This record gives sequence, structure tokens and C-alpha cells, in this order.
Amino acid sequence: MRAVDYVTNGFGAPLPILNATQQESIQPYVESAVAGYGVPLSVIKAAVRTYYQFGPSGFRRTLSFVDAMEDADGALVRMFPNLPNQLSGPMAGLAFKRAFNALLNTAASRSGLTPLSSELAGTIRDRLNRIPDSSTNPKSQFNQMIPSYIQSMRTWVGRLNSGNLYG
Repeated sequence: MRAVDYVTNGFGAPLPILNATQQESIQPYVESAVAGYGVPLSVIKAAVRTYYQFGPSGFRRTLSFVDAMEDADGALVRMFPNLPNQLSGPMAGLAFKRAFNALLNTAASRSGLTPLSSELAGTIRDRLNRIPDSSTNPKSQFNQMIPSYIQSMRTWVGRLNSGNLYG
């Protein structure tokens, strides 16, 4: 068990010791940091779990996940050289979903997952699964159904990461 704790707690980084007041202040801090972005309660709770599990480094890891997703987006064409042609074909939906899932997996493996990044990835995968394999315009469909808080996650996750929780 110690080895598992060592890896999951940020390679041995000690978790912060929180007094009762600090524990009660985490959810309001998260709510304040994400205010105005339409972040649902399930994502707020995932952010709180991330903090409890990893401390402030959990928000850094989640931001690293967002960074890795953006970096991987540019690498999609290198990973799937025929992707532009496949996205205009009769099974473009299937090609888009396959490529985007590879992007999510790459981002997760580069940064490691937190409860918050897992929740975000789950939302994205849910929307991907709604796209029919036979779709001829999957990117447009995906962009129309992705929640605004996912589109703005760089900003509000950055606010979580850079905020001053205790003072």
C-alpha cells in the first residue's frame, strides 16, 4: 500500500495538513475560482477531491493535462497522417472519435489523471460517443455539443492552479 500511496500522492510529496477551517474553505475557494464559467457541481466536487487527494499539486497536474491536450491536438496529424482525408469521408465520425480518444489517452499518460481531469475527460468522451460513426461533419457536431466550461477549461483550471487558497 505504501508504494501506491507514494505514487498517487505526487511521488511522495506530503499532502498539506489541513485544519478544520482550511478544509471548509476548499469548496468555496473552488466555487469562487470557477464562478462565471458554468462549471457543474460534479466538476466542482471533482476539484475538491483533487485537492484532498493531491493538495495544490493536483491543480498543477490538471493544468498539465489541459496543456497536454492542447499539445496533442497539434500532434494528431502526425499520429494520424490520413486524418484530414478521413474527416471528409463517409465514416468521418469514427475517424474523429478514434483520433480524439487517442488525444485524451496521450494527455492522460503525459500528465497523470486527477479526479478533476478524469471528470473533464469523461465529459469529453461522453460527447464524442454521441457522434454517429457515419457523421460527415464530426468536428462541427462535437463543437456544438461540448459544454462551454470545457471550452474555457484552460482559464478556470489556471485560476484554480494560481489561486491563493489560504491567504
